[in-house]
This record gives sequence, C-alpha cells and structure tokens, in this order.
Amino acid sequence: MDSIRISFPRLNEVATPARSAKTDQIAELSAAVKLVEAAEGISCDRNRNKLCRDGATDGVKAPKRISVKSPDTDVYPTDFEVLGDGSLLELVTDHQTRREVQFLHWSDSGFQFAERVKCGGKIFTPPALHPSLIRVVQLPTGTRPSGDSRHMFDRIADLLKEFLDLPERTLALIATFILSTWFPEFLTTAPILWITGPPMSGKTTLLTLLNCLCRRPILLTDVTPAAFYALRDALRPTLLVDESELSNSTSDRRIMSLIRAGSTRGVHVVRHQRIFDCFGPIAIAARLRPQDEALASRAVFVTMLPARRSLRPFNPELLRDRIDDLQSQLLNLRLANYHQVREPELPGASDLNPRMLQIARALATPLLNDKSLEEQLIDSLREQEQEADCVRCDQPEYVVAEALFNLSHKQPAGEVGVQNIANEVNRLLVERGDDGSFKPRRVGEILRGSLGIRTERLGSWGRGVRISHQYLRQVHELAQRFGITRRDTGNWLAVKAGYGGEPCELCTEFDLGAGLRFVGIKPRKRTTPRLFQQRDERLDEREQAQNAVSHSGAEIGSEQSR
Repeated sequence: MDSIRISFPRLNEVATPARSAKTDQIAELSAAVKLVEAAEGISCDRNRNKLCRDGATDGVKAPKRISVKSPDTDVYPTDFEVLGDGSLLELVTDHQTRREVQFLHWSDSGFQFAERVKCGGKIFTPPALHPSLIRVVQLPTGTRPSGDSRHMFDRIADLLKEFLDLPERTLALIATFILSTWFPEFLTTAPILWITGPPMSGKTTLLTLLNCLCRRPILLTDVTPAAFYALRDALRPTLLVDESELSNSTSDRRIMSLIRAGSTRGVHVVRHQRIFDCFGPIAIAARLRPQDEALASRAVFVTMLPARRSLRPFNPELLRDRIDDLQSQLLNLRLANYHQVREPELPGASDLNPRMLQIARALATPLLNDKSLEEQLIDSLREQEQEADCVRCDQPEYVVAEALFNLSHKQPAGEVGVQNIANEVNRLLVERGDDGSFKPRRVGEILRGSLGIRTERLGSWGRGVRISHQYLRQVHELAQRFGITRRDTGNWLAVKAGYGGEPCELCTEFDLGAGLRFVGIKPRKRTTPRLFQQRDERLDEREQAQNAVSHSGAEIGSEQSR
C-alpha cells in the first residue's frame, strides 16, 4: 500500500464571472482528475465523470465516486474507510491553517498523514467539501494517547463541570453522549440529546461545549430540510441545533420527520432520485420538549436552570490547545478500539422499555464494558423512562386503553358502546386537567386503527363492543403493553393503603396487580334493627287483615249477585 501526497484543488475556491458556478466546478474537478492521471499513468472515462446535480444544496456536496478506465484502479472520495489490511483512514485537518482536509492513516504500526492513499487497486481521497463547511466543522489535528474510556469520561466531565451548573448524573449523561458520537458505525440507534430550559440557563454554552468535544460537530441556528439530509450524507457529522422551536409548519414537520428517520440505522430519505442516509447523532436546544410524541420517545432529555453559582464564560479560542488535545485523544480512543468495540447487551437494563433499552445500548457502546459507568447510565435512563411514562399518559391511545381497562372491571359482561367508552376517556382527561373533548368517532378510529379492537353495530346504541372472554383478554393484554396497572386506575386513597379493589383472574395472569391487595366483597344479609323489625311486623299484620277483609267482602258480593 502506498501513500501518495498530491494536493487537490478545492471546489468553489476560484470563480470566473463569465462562467457559471457549475461550469467552474466541472473544470476544477477535471483538473483534479488530470493530476491523478499524471501521477498514476491512467486515463479517465469522461462519460462517467459527472457532478451529481441532485442533493447539492447549500454548498454541501455529497461524496462522489470517480470511475477510471484502468481495470484495476478506481478513485474513491471518502470521509472514513476500513482498508483491506485492517488499517483505518480518518479525516483530520491541518494544524496550522485549519483549511485543508487530509487523511490520518492509522495502523497497528503507527500512523501517518496523507492526502491520498492507494490500496487494493483503489485510490482514496478526502471528499470535496465546501470551504465554509471546512471552516465550521471541528476536526482533530492528529492523535495522542488517550487511556481507556473511563479516563476520557472523567476528562470530559471535568471540563463540563467548569462551565455548567448541573447535577453529577446529568453531567455523566452528557459525557456519555459525547463519547457515543465517536462510534456511530456501531450504533443501531443514534442518540438524540434534547436540551430544555428557560433563557439564560446555559443551553447555548452546553451546545458550544458539545461543538468542541463531539465527533465532527456542526453548530447551527437554522437548518432547512434540504441542508439537513445533504450535510448528513456528505460528512456524517454530529448536528447541534440551537434555539430550535419546532412548530406545526410544513417545513418543521419535515425536519422532525428527518430527525426521527436519522435516529434509526437503515432508514433512508429519497430526494430528486437520490437516496440519502440521515443516520447520526444530534443535539437540540429548545425551551420545551417536542410535541411530536414519536420524536420525544427517541430522545434523552437534559433540563437546565439558571446557575446557582458564578461560572466563567466559555471561550473556545482561549482553550484551543486543551480542545485540540481532547479531540486528538478522543480520535485515538476511537481508532485504537475500532476493531474491538461492540454494542453491549446490558442485562441489568432488561426492565427498560424496548426503545429506552436501545438508547441505553447506544450510549453504553463507547464505555467499553465499564460496569460502573454502565450502571450509572442505566439509573439515569430509568429516571428518564419514569418521566416519559408521565408524558405518555396523555397520549390518545394510552387514555383509550386505560378507559377500556377501567370499564372491563366495572362492566365485565354485556355490551359497551363507543359513546360510553368516549365518556370514560373524557372523564379521565378532565381528571388530568384536560378539556375532555374526545368525540365517539375519534375514539372509534383509535379502537379500530391503533388498538385493534373490533367494533360492531349495536342497534340504536350505535357502534360498540360485545364483551366476551376474548375481548377481556385483549383489553388486559393492551394494558400490559401500555404499562397500565391497577395502581394507575384504582382510587388513590385505597391505593395508598395498599388496596386494589375486587380481585381479577386476568389481572393476576397478566401481572397487573402492582403489588396491591385484592379482597372480594361478599354481599351481606340485610339486618333490620329490632325497633324497625317490630314496626314491620305490625304493618305486615295490618296488611294481612286488610287483605282478609277485602277477600271476604268480595265473596259476599258474589253471593248476592247470584
């Protein structure tokens, strides 16, 4: 394998007024290819060397492959590559100018810097990035010994503590998120860090710190959907979005959809006959949590409040040497452990819901099986899950499932109309401070479409459900899946005393008792006080006498008539 140092002209550095920007780009790329031809003695297939016109938005160019005529040599622009011998290519920047991008070629025997690397009949080059993108993205200038993940975790947490007034557990969660951004290839779920808090609470300071510590961070204050997927596809960065108040507008809904898509590996976006990979970590600062419940379920939340102690302002330029040192050490941690790191199983987190468990595994990946750090992370995510459960209680599907669970114990036989279910849903919502405006039609759509409950026509009652053993089992299974127990639906004073009400065989089968005591109430025989009993006896005697008189009078009347 040879490392060949050739300087490629960057796109858009020189522009001639008489020609269009696209013509300049094609000419510059042609000049770059001629340099490759001169160095390697190869010729280029002009018909296959075309700039991709789709998705080149906001000055961001997706990586392009340039095919050549030589049967054993191709040119591959890449931002990261695992070569055939196990060595790694990682993008770094020039220490002096910070305007040029080159490779750090890492292997077991050491590392070297190169602008081009030839291996296995292929020539790997850095991608053509817009100069403005090179200026804003934070890239390491090299690599330095880092120690293990615990050492880097402590160094990151110490830096955060100097400029942020946050609890230790929150600082640990942020440090874990930073580490996870350096291992995106091993994550099945990309972490979303959602930072909330009032103005002057330090949200921007935290994003600025993340912009110095994450892998390939880009700090933005405004982003369009086109720029979002183009940035992701070009450089696979860690996106940091400040003051993001996503509304219900069409553009914001598209951005939220892209963020959701980018949290799951293998989900792609199609634009202009091109496929973009939006997978990657992201941190968002806003005043409130997202209204999109699907997006909120994929995020880890950090709440910030105004500081209680005096903090010195964070200025990255004054700490440039320290930041460069941390970036180089984090790159060393990534490259040194690249072939050993795997997403952990985390058996101690089996009680988390499936989505939170995926987030836990993603965040625990860079901890490299440090058990104490994993336990600390799991405890933090358990708190997050409890908060998420409180928010999930207001979701329409959850409220309807809870109403069905309530009615299954109040009315275990017969029929129940959709109108009755809607009344129970609105009662629950009013108890939680909502307006209780669910119409029967909306409840019916949730029953059929989201919960899989089949309704039918019940004469003049409208649509409803016939209560059968199969239906009751389905309702209890829904309660189990939504995490609804008898503790959630019982009288609060009784629940505080440990009493859950009447026993239910299905609640026992599906483990919905939540540790409460269930006592069946037998109907007692009515007992009448003696005073009232004597009165009732006299009334019975008088009634019997009147009946006898009436009967005898009727007999005398019939004889006279004969």
